[in-house]
Formats: sequence, structure tokens, C-alpha cells
Amino acid sequence: MRWHGGDAGPGRPLSWSRRWSRRRPAGAALAAAVACVAGGIALAWPGSPPRPPAGYYLSLGDSLSQGFQPRPGRPGPGRDTDQGYADVVARFLGARIGRVALVKLGCPGETTTTFVAGGICRRAGGSQEEAGLRFLRAHRGQVALVTIDLGINDVVRCEPAPASYSCVGRGLARVEANLGQVLAAVRAAAPGVAVVGLDYYAPFVQPEAGADAGWSTAVTQRLNAVLADLYAHYHMPVADVAGAFRTGQLTVAATAGRPAETAATAAVCRLTWMCAPPPTGPNLHANGAGYRAMAGAVESVLDQLPALRRRAALAHPAAGLQHHQVGQGLP
Repeated sequence: MRWHGGDAGPGRPLSWSRRWSRRRPAGAALAAAVACVAGGIALAWPGSPPRPPAGYYLSLGDSLSQGFQPRPGRPGPGRDTDQGYADVVARFLGARIGRVALVKLGCPGETTTTFVAGGICRRAGGSQEEAGLRFLRAHRGQVALVTIDLGINDVVRCEPAPASYSCVGRGLARVEANLGQVLAAVRAAAPGVAVVGLDYYAPFVQPEAGADAGWSTAVTQRLNAVLADLYAHYHMPVADVAGAFRTGQLTVAATAGRPAETAATAAVCRLTWMCAPPPTGPNLHANGAGYRAMAGAVESVLDQLPALRRRAALAHPAAGLQHHQVGQGLP
């Protein structure tokens, strides 16, 4: 099963994503549209761009960075949405530092190899990495946050069988080599900018998974260990998405009104489309609640970053930075 659900087109939710791809949005009015977040409300201005935002938030990665979801009740490819974790985090930032422009360059199906070399989504410079670096260089001193979710597509296609351990090993080696290069380049292009990585939840732990639940968990935990080491090397914090989805909690327990299941299974059924009936499911992507949970993991990290705390204090000197999880508070 493919992580990106078959939709490998370029990101659609925000016009900045299109500006930094090779494709231009249809119509002159949309060409200069900028999506900003102020006080937790997303606004879009067609025509001439508004006054400069307080900062930019650059979201890089795979389909999760684009809020990708299946179309409920409809078979076939899903779609990028404006309900992803990046959209929620942008509102969180907007409430703290003022107007924030969200730039989404993520690509459904992206591996660490295609992130560097291109080949799936069309991006300025030929790859998502080059498009992101160009944006960072063009907006030095203006970027408040970069988030990166990358790596799962390097290993998710390895089948759950003993012979696939070599497949997983090769995938992790690619992650280590490619993502290490990416993080070094991002840090060089954006010194002093807050960069937050995301780890992953184990998707194949739905009730029908059986022994595959252990395989999915083990592979995801190995990937997350590699990610933790890479981000730590560049002094970049990691949002604990795995913890938010209870990855690794495979002890069966009974819950009132529900059959006995593991905490990981209950979380995946609640936060993804893995337990949805056909034709919508099973699908590995987060649903709205899942993306809010991912955003909450990112927000927990952001509240601890001195650079963002200083920016928030400048934007709201009387209030400073108060702890308020926008992602966890949405209905």
C-alpha cells in the first residue's frame, strides 16, 4: 500500500506552494495570492499581496505535510487539504507572533531520494529541497519556522516478512544519507531559524493487522530512532508524533463499550483512516483529529524554543508566550 494514496500531484492548498513550483495557478488574480494566519484565522488575499507578514512558516515533507486525506465514500486518489498539521500549527504561530504566511512545498509520495533529486512533484529548481532552499535564501531573516516530515516512504513499501529486513535496512541507509544532507543544507541556508522534525506513527496496527502490527511498529520505531539521531546532530528538536498516536503500546486492554484492543490500535482507528470501511479505507493518512494531534506534538516543542518565545514576547510584550495548544483545542 502506498503512503500517499496514489495522488502524486503538486501541493494545492496555498498559492505560495504553487509559486515555488513550476506550475502557476490559473488566473492572474491568484498569481499573487498569499495565505496568512493572524490570530488563529486563515485569510487569503487575491490580487496584490498584503503587507508583509510577521514571519513565514515553511512546511517541507511528504503527503502528511500537505494534509493529504482520502475522499470519504469515494474510491481512488485522495487530495491535499487545508486541514493538515501545518495549517493548525500556522494558526498557533499566528496567535503568538502576528501574521504568519504558510508556505507548503510538501509532495505526496516523497522519499528522501526524490526530495533531493526530484521526480514526483514539480518544484522550482527540480526538487523540493532546491525549492525550499531557494525560498529560505530569498527570505533570510523572515522565516519563523521550518517543519520537516520525511522518511516513511523510504521504508513503508517493505513487506512484513523476514526477507524484508534487508529492504528496511536499505531504506534506513537512504534516510540517513539523504536527510543528513538535507538538514545540513537547511541549517546553512537558515541559521538561527527554528527547525522542527516530526517522527512517525505506526499505521498497520488496525484490528485486522494481526502479526503485522508488530512488524509495522518495529519498522517505525527503527525509522524514528534514525530520525532522532539525525535531528539531534543538527540540534533540531523532534515532535513526538509517535507518542501522540500511542505507537509501541501493544498491550491488549479492555475498554468500556469496545472490544479488547491495544492503545496503538485505538489511536490509529481514531486518528487515521485505517479502520474506515471501503472504499475510503483502509488508508494510512491521518484524519482531521489525527492532524490536530500531530500539530499538538509540534506545538509542545515550539513552546520550548527560546527563539520563538522571544518573538512572541516582542509581538505581545504584556502577555508573553502563554501555553495554549491550538491543535489540541480545536473541535
